[in-house]
Amino acid sequence: MPDVLTALLRRNGLPRAALKRLARGATSEVYRAGEVVVRLGSPFSSFHADVAIRRLLLAAGQPVAEPLDHGTLPDGRPYALDRFVPGGPLEPAGTAQARQLGALLAALQRLPCTGYGLLHPDRDPLVGQARTPLAGLQTRLQDVWPLGASTLEQHPLTAGQPRLWPELERLRPDLLALADAPAVLNHTDLHPAQLHWDADGRLLALLDFGDAARGPAGWDVASFGYFHGWTLVPALLDGLEAPAGLEREAQLMGVLLAFHRASRATAQRRPPALEHARHVLRQMLRLLHAPEPRH
Repeated sequence: MPDVLTALLRRNGLPRAALKRLARGATSEVYRAGEVVVRLGSPFSSFHADVAIRRLLLAAGQPVAEPLDHGTLPDGRPYALDRFVPGGPLEPAGTAQARQLGALLAALQRLPCTGYGLLHPDRDPLVGQARTPLAGLQTRLQDVWPLGASTLEQHPLTAGQPRLWPELERLRPDLLALADAPAVLNHTDLHPAQLHWDADGRLLALLDFGDAARGPAGWDVASFGYFHGWTLVPALLDGLEAPAGLEREAQLMGVLLAFHRASRATAQRRPPALEHARHVLRQMLRLLHAPEPRH
């Protein structure tokens, strides 16, 4: 594989540099060669939508990794060449960082996109794979109640916890109504490794739009809260210049994300991730049942 990557760099007129593997997952690999990052995907996938989103965001002056080239290797694996972004995750992030990210997400939400759910891998302009909002949520979220096949009694998030079932049943209409919320483009996976900051806490880049999906505007707010803590959500909403009511929509999306993450954690045999999903679910239920603040 290094020989193939070296030939790829040469073909793009980039200087030869020692290859260093940065990450390897079940379906992808990431290498660095000097000031260039090479990402390899699984066969029959594509970086087309990811690159298209980043080009649009760069044109809007937003901090994302600059795409240099993308295509398919002779073995059928897709590749993307990006400009290397220095910095790294910042944990814990603060309110200033949340506001910066909120401004970037506002720009993402303004990008033109049609359809619903995960994006078609090779279409211009950006278009979701699903024709209906509900089907769009199902393209991205893995077996989430009440949209999936599992009952509350069966789902790994809530199995053996009958005290939670009545609370969740009361929320069923609101959770199903998320499909009717205005749809925008979302990143959907805002864990700390996706965000590169400099030493002064300035956002250098939001990475990897491979799971971008068109759905409720509260989706990315919930994703940020899931990974970074809900206490920073008001600052994110401030940077997003969010309309009234979006925080509650995000809390409902947080319930769906807890089900989604619990399904993934169970499939991947990751007990700590399952426990975190249960923590988030309990937190969302407390927030959703809290009395409205008086003004």
